[in-house]
Amino acid sequence: MVEAPQFAVAGEPQSVASADFDGDGRVDLATVSTNLTVSVLRNTGTAGTPQFAPKVDFPLTSGGLRIAVGDVDGDGAVDILTSNYFASTISVLRNTSTGAGAVSFAAAVNFTVGSSPRSTWLTDLNGDSKLDAVVANEGSNSISVLVNSGSGPGSISFSAAVNFGVGSQPRIMMAMENLISRSIGRRMASGG
Repeated sequence: MVEAPQFAVAGEPQSVASADFDGDGRVDLATVSTNLTVSVLRNTGTAGTPQFAPKVDFPLTSGGLRIAVGDVDGDGAVDILTSNYFASTISVLRNTSTGAGAVSFAAAVNFTVGSSPRSTWLTDLNGDSKLDAVVANEGSNSISVLVNSGSGPGSISFSAAVNFGVGSQPRIMMAMENLISRSIGRRMASGG
C-alpha cells in the first residue's frame, strides 16, 4: 500500500477548493477551518508529483464551514469566499498576489446572510459578467442571493442579501448550480 502525501493546514478544516491563486499555471489548494482560518497551499510540484509549499494562513472573524473560489472583483485573480455558520455571514478574501511564487489576500470583508449558512458558491446570476454569491442557510431554511455590486478591480461589494424560502435545512449541491442559477436569475429578472 502506498501512503498518500499529507500537507498541514489549520486545525478543524471543513472544506477545500482548488484554483491557481498565484498565477503560475499550477493549481493551488485552499481550506477553510472552524478555527477562524483560511489556509492556502501553493502548488510547487511537477507533473505527476504533487507537492505544496507550507500553508499560509489568513484570518477570518468567524469560523468558516464551506469555501468557494472565483474572481469576485474582475481583476483576473481568484478570490476566496467562505460561509461562516455561527456568525450568519459570508467572508470574501480579495486576492492581492503579485505574481508566481507568493500568495496574499486582503483582510476578510463580511456580508450578512440568513441564519447558519451551510454552503455557498459564486456564479453570474444576472448576466453582468460579475460573480454573485448564493448561500444555503440551514438555520433560516432559505437561500440568500447577494448580487455583486463592485465597481471593478479592487472593489469587493455585494448588495444586501435577498432571501428565498426553501425546504428544511437546505444544502446546496454543485450539481444543482445551473438549475438553481437559471431559476433565480429568471426570478430576479422578472422582479420577483
